[in-house]
Amino acid sequence: MSQNHRLATTTRTLELRQVDEINQRLAEAGRTEVTAAMLGLDGAQIPASSFPKFELFMIDSSGPRTLPPLAVIDHVWAEGTPGFPYLMGYFRTQPAELDLPPMQGLVVSLHTDALGRLSRQLRLRHCWGPDAVAVYPS
Repeated sequence: MSQNHRLATTTRTLELRQVDEINQRLAEAGRTEVTAAMLGLDGAQIPASSFPKFELFMIDSSGPRTLPPLAVIDHVWAEGTPGFPYLMGYFRTQPAELDLPPMQGLVVSLHTDALGRLSRQLRLRHCWGPDAVAVYPS
């Protein structure tokens, strides 16, 4: 691939359509939940901003944390510049896993490998990354 390769103007549209399809599938009633472990994201670093500080009780929960294996992905969204958006995943976890309030949400950046795994888990035909080809569920 040339170093001067420019993204097609349809790239963001394709990504956003794929994000919409993922969110529709994740919202379906009775679907199988997709965990961080299934996406290869267990142990992924979670930004400190995802955790509240409990100064009233002198508890600092803003230190580095990682995504637990059983955290369940709830939805995906794009943020950043239109030409190169970052895709983020919102995960739910149980309080026993991180000593957090019930169903605490954790945000992790989703990269090509995790997005491909998510599409396969949801049985969607998606293409992720600049050199990718369509992924067909087996």
